[in-house]
Amino acid sequence: MRKLFLTLTIPFFTMAIAPAIFNSPAQAETKTFYRPRINGVDLDWCLSWAANCGEPAATAFCQSKHFRLATDYDKTSNGRKVTKTIGGRELCKTAVNNVTQCDGFKFIECSNTHDD
Repeated sequence: MRKLFLTLTIPFFTMAIAPAIFNSPAQAETKTFYRPRINGVDLDWCLSWAANCGEPAATAFCQSKHFRLATDYDKTSNGRKVTKTIGGRELCKTAVNNVTQCDGFKFIECSNTHDD
């Protein structure tokens, strides 16, 4: 009788619980990264040296984190000592009168859904 109970209960339990466990999304639909970094260095505002700045760099960062695109982001200017481009992995260390000229991101919001 116990064997029959287990034989009937386990498949029912599996059918009821497994979809809730295995059909859940792999990660959240959106996530905000504050002061995004690449290998410990602040992300540069541009995808490659002084080119494709803003959205292209933000979206490339999101895709590196397994999201589809960047839905929001904000720039921080001249406040970073060193930044790194995500496209070419170039470092910005430019200083004029001991003030760095490297622009980066305050935050990037990444999403798996398209905001139409």
